[in-house]
Amino acid sequence: MRRLLRNIYFTFFKRKFFSRILLTNILIILVSLGILIVTVSENITKDTKEKEIKFNTQILNGIKTYFEAKQSVVKKIIQQMFFDRTTYSYIFDLVEQTETREAEFREKKAKLDAFLVSAFAGDPDITSISLYPNKTGLFQPYFINKWGGAREVPAEEELWLERITDDLSGVVVTPSYGQRLPGAAEKRVFAVGSNVRSRDLNMNAGKLLVHFDAASLRSSYAQYEDEIKGTILILDKEGELIFDSSSRYEKPIPELNDIVNKNMKEYQNDNYIVNMLQTNNGFTVAGVMPKKEIYSSIEAIKAEIYKIGLLCVILSVLLNTASMQIFSRRVKALLHAIRRLPKLDLLRPVVVKSSGDEIGQIAEQFNVMQERLIEYINKVYVAEIDSKNATLVALQSQINPHFLANTLESIRMKAITDGNSQVADMIYSLSTMFRYVILKDGIVTLKDELSYCEMYLKIFSYRFAHQLIVRIDAEDDISHYAIGKLLLQPLIENSMVHGVDPEKETHCIHIRCRKTDVGIRIGIEDNGRGIPPDKLQSIQKQWSKSAAPGGDKRIGLHNTNERIRMLFGLQYGLRLDSEEGQGTKVTLDIPALTKEEMNHHV
Repeated sequence: MRRLLRNIYFTFFKRKFFSRILLTNILIILVSLGILIVTVSENITKDTKEKEIKFNTQILNGIKTYFEAKQSVVKKIIQQMFFDRTTYSYIFDLVEQTETREAEFREKKAKLDAFLVSAFAGDPDITSISLYPNKTGLFQPYFINKWGGAREVPAEEELWLERITDDLSGVVVTPSYGQRLPGAAEKRVFAVGSNVRSRDLNMNAGKLLVHFDAASLRSSYAQYEDEIKGTILILDKEGELIFDSSSRYEKPIPELNDIVNKNMKEYQNDNYIVNMLQTNNGFTVAGVMPKKEIYSSIEAIKAEIYKIGLLCVILSVLLNTASMQIFSRRVKALLHAIRRLPKLDLLRPVVVKSSGDEIGQIAEQFNVMQERLIEYINKVYVAEIDSKNATLVALQSQINPHFLANTLESIRMKAITDGNSQVADMIYSLSTMFRYVILKDGIVTLKDELSYCEMYLKIFSYRFAHQLIVRIDAEDDISHYAIGKLLLQPLIENSMVHGVDPEKETHCIHIRCRKTDVGIRIGIEDNGRGIPPDKLQSIQKQWSKSAAPGGDKRIGLHNTNERIRMLFGLQYGLRLDSEEGQGTKVTLDIPALTKEEMNHHV
């Protein structure tokens, strides 16, 4: 037997390479298809689970919002009483037991009935309202429902009242219970309770319980009810049930309380997947989904996958056997071409006769690989040369500005040495402005921009001697906000070049910066010649059309206005006000953003 197996091995595998390939391929196919089938099945299971959890989370969010809205109803009733204590003084008289006259007591109690009846109209899910005074007197524990008639106070309600402690500042929600009222079928309800403070807010005068129909929570997901898997629950902090979509009001898994106490978002065991959300005040909305319901729809799909996998294995074995017989006759020719390859130049392609099958494609792809390798080498070589050239240009562009700045500094030091302080100050101002222009980012702080404008006006002050008066008023808390670099300089230049009135002894420029409701407002005002009304109207009309002012020398104003609109939107820009012979005021509005925010915005 051993000799027979050895002969088979040497005859069919040891000396036949393609037989070994065939056997290897079959094993690879079996393993690969097995892994693929398992992976696909697991992915389908995982995707199904994730889709169900995502859908369940949407439902839970809707229920959570609806449930929190019911708590807000009680808060609004309390707020309504306290926001208008004069109108609702009768409620405080009753709860605080300050009314001792029978006639007035009945009148105020009738008003209380009307007030609480309006609450039923505001929320149809309210079934009844209870009001308990803390003191004894004419006003006894009060109850009203939307069907009329009296009711028996359940023993649990006394326990729930104990949950409304004196230090409770918000609301508390009770577990659900069955409420039976005259003229109405028994309903499952839950109550939202709150303290009622005294008129002067010094003490708790009573306790308010508003009962809601628990079944009303279904309305938040009614359109998806047929698609929901499992049960949806709402539990309080102690794990008591407030709502159960199955109406059984039984906990489907015993460890549910432990899950709630640990504030887990997701939990699963062998039979269930539990998805949970926490409300704002500590309640839990949970979806308990049986795995059997979730995965029942994919069992048939997995069975089909297994059948298809088995068929693929059989076909693969047959095709591999046939293809190996064909390839074995042509592989020698390919090997011969490959053996010649080390003797050939890289640019010479491998020549193999191709009939379009895998062997031919290998040869073709090998040639394509050679061509792309040559292209890649050329691209890398050219890119390296371009990178070096760009680096040289960048270094040269950095050298020139620094050389000019250093030269200005040398001239300034010469002026200081010669005792010409005025020239030195002018050169210092010019050098500082130059460094600001070439070194600062495109977005700067308002403080830096105003400092630049101050330097700019200082240079003009040497020309106008004592005729130029500059005033800059900026609120301290806006200096850190951002502005486009050189956004104000064209406006100031326009005032100095076009606005100076030679007939006046002084030329005043006033820059104001302040924060408004919409952003930062900057005003630049002068007492110069002003703009004639027809010219002013023409400029404003051109601005509204976003057209360049043809023939007008105030192109700096137009460009600045367009720059602001391009950066921040059409709601921002310049406003021009002028009176001939009195002066001109340019107002600039930009958003109040820091440098980081503006860089992100731009």
